[in-house]
Amino acid sequence: GSDGRLGARCEVDADCGPSGVCLSASGDGFFGGGPAGGYCTTSCAADGDCEGEGSACLEGICLLGCTLGAPPLATIVDELDPAKCHGREDLRCDTIGDVSVCMPSCGSDSQCPGRVCDPRINLCVDEPTTGLPAGSPCEVGDEGTDPCAGWCVGFGPRLGVCSGLCALGGDIANEDCGGLQSGICRYALEEDPGIGDVGVCTKACTSHDECLMPHAACAFVGLNRNGFCIFGPTKCPRGQRDCTKAREICTETPDGPLCLDERYPWGDSGTG
Repeated sequence: GSDGRLGARCEVDADCGPSGVCLSASGDGFFGGGPAGGYCTTSCAADGDCEGEGSACLEGICLLGCTLGAPPLATIVDELDPAKCHGREDLRCDTIGDVSVCMPSCGSDSQCPGRVCDPRINLCVDEPTTGLPAGSPCEVGDEGTDPCAGWCVGFGPRLGVCSGLCALGGDIANEDCGGLQSGICRYALEEDPGIGDVGVCTKACTSHDECLMPHAACAFVGLNRNGFCIFGPTKCPRGQRDCTKAREICTETPDGPLCLDERYPWGDSGTG
């Protein structure tokens, strides 16, 4: 049908219109897991069977189309666009093969009643992918094997960090990075990201050594008492005058002097 329900939240098939099917968080009908919040779909044989511009038929089910890069993202707290992926906090606009579609995107077990959120496929499952935790340094192996429970994301030359995928924009305290105690959706994967596009989580921290120093440091972003690991701390070879942000102190580190947020100690021992 063309009642605009493709990709909408649901609990049962009846929520999805006469010919619709609800892929619920408790099922495994969506590429091996269940979408947080549910996902209305219909069965299909070709893209043309699916309602909406750019929608696609993948493995016999329709996925709602979306446009990467639009509307443009100005800040990571931009409100989601109701006309893109229904403005759902638990969907992200992502590329699958050669199409861009609205993909389910859990980030917290609380979105998966009785189950867990898989950090790699962002779906509700019984047995999650295992591997290195978020924030760990990583390298993708020769066979393309990813050592992370989530994804090994490149943050610079020879700098891989285990991270999770999320949707840019929307309620910054939402669960796509596990809530403010765990992380925020902070980094884009594409040059000119749009609201609701796939992004990468950066993890929460309470000390600088919880981040991948010297590549990232713990910085206060005004959201929670804890900070978040922000990449590219400023070097301060000339001392304090190189540090221009409020409450940044030029601090001697094993990797040379860096401007670090004074709200957080160097390490858990409280020294710094």
